[in-house]
Amino acid sequence: MTPPDRLIWVEPDLPGPSGGSLYNARVIAGLDRLGLPTEVLRIPGAWPSPDEDSRAALRTTLAARRTQHPAAAVVVDGLIGSAAPELFSPDPNGQARPVADMLLIHLPLEAEHERPGTEPAQVPGPAPSDQSSAEQRAVTSAARVVTTSQWAAEDLHRRHGRDDVDVVVPGVDRPDAGRMAATQAVERRAGPWRLTVAASLTPRKNHLLLAEALAALLDQPWVLQVAGPGGETDHGSHVLTVLRRRLPGRVIHHGPLTPAQMKALWEDTDLVLLPSWAETYGMVVVEACAHGVPGIVSAGTGAVEALGAAGDVADPGRPEQWALRLRRWMEDPSLRGRWAEAARTRADSLPTWEKTANHWRRLIGSLPNG
Repeated sequence: MTPPDRLIWVEPDLPGPSGGSLYNARVIAGLDRLGLPTEVLRIPGAWPSPDEDSRAALRTTLAARRTQHPAAAVVVDGLIGSAAPELFSPDPNGQARPVADMLLIHLPLEAEHERPGTEPAQVPGPAPSDQSSAEQRAVTSAARVVTTSQWAAEDLHRRHGRDDVDVVVPGVDRPDAGRMAATQAVERRAGPWRLTVAASLTPRKNHLLLAEALAALLDQPWVLQVAGPGGETDHGSHVLTVLRRRLPGRVIHHGPLTPAQMKALWEDTDLVLLPSWAETYGMVVVEACAHGVPGIVSAGTGAVEALGAAGDVADPGRPEQWALRLRRWMEDPSLRGRWAEAARTRADSLPTWEKTANHWRRLIGSLPNG
């Protein structure tokens, strides 16, 4: 079996950074350094709810690339691949080989709108059952399915029955030794605690929980740093309005940040908060841990796997739990010390992006070509 000689990576053309887009970019850069030529196709359209013209154009584009490069491997991001299962099946007109080989799922399509204990949110586009049916066809048909955490692999098995999903967790950039030495001092700055939520301003990220939880802690010295895209959307604007009204003078809105700016943000953070309704892994959590910053994340999500013992978990539907855990952390220096030490220990166990890219290279190399 001859391994693929190049890679075609297919992803949606979306505005603003996200955990998924950053993961893709780092893997692609790592594969390039490993000597695997990679062509990135950023596909326009309303993914994962494409119209028929977008779907047909996508298949035509990939079929042409497959003809030009028959020994290439084709990886498709789940926002596209889960909505276009036909990419992973042989062409009905006689083409023997599917136009795509590997499906990378950052988050199952239905999970974007699921709320534990509530009815699914009503959103435009295909009904959730239609999305789930399409995703199941894609998951069961793809030669390989990759996701970014063990929690996510188990979730795909529960949803779609596939039990051989490959897990390739995100890597981290190691901060320099001087920065990590600085984290040895738990009380490392004067002034208020710096709490950070770094997530796109979408309903799934559940920012509004923090408005209620932190409103019960206005007697404590803290500020909330909000980073991520989406502030210009109706939902994002509403979230920022509510946070500023409920937490007057305590909210700092940074908007979307570059990787270099994110590093600076972690250096100015004491605790990361991720109250998402659903989370496959939570790259911001391991980024924080890599800088010695512990966190509180939503119970029952993949962020628990990312956090390890470097903090605590709370129910994303119960702001009073978040308030209780935050108050304990703020008022107990020994607890802060244990969490900070756990974050440093967690940092030592995290893979680098080089290791993540090597894992991808092995998976791609195991695919047949031609």
